[in-house]
Amino acid sequence: MTAIFKASDILLISFIVLAFSLCPLLLSPLLSTAYIWATMNAMKRTGDQEGRAMQAEVAREWVTYKQAGKISGLSRTTLRKLAGEGSIKVRHVGKAVRINKQSLDRYMNAEAPAGTK
Repeated sequence: MTAIFKASDILLISFIVLAFSLCPLLLSPLLSTAYIWATMNAMKRTGDQEGRAMQAEVAREWVTYKQAGKISGLSRTTLRKLAGEGSIKVRHVGKAVRINKQSLDRYMNAEAPAGTK
């Protein structure tokens, strides 16, 4: 696990705290700005790390036509045809359509019937 604050953030905050203790009226706005800046940078780095971890962990069970097309290399028209035939599972959620990735994988990995290429 990496540190939330970088050494440069800690040095900046330490310097500002020292300067603030010497001259509080002049440096109050500077302290606020620097603290906010350092905190925002730390939060952004933490969010980026969590986002990458989340993307690595999440494997979607249901995908859109666009995602299914990228996964399989099939066109939207072909995917709709397969859904209509019942070869792949689809679900309608309002106007949205989701394709079951497992059924798409099963279809793509199935051997072709005899007599077809």
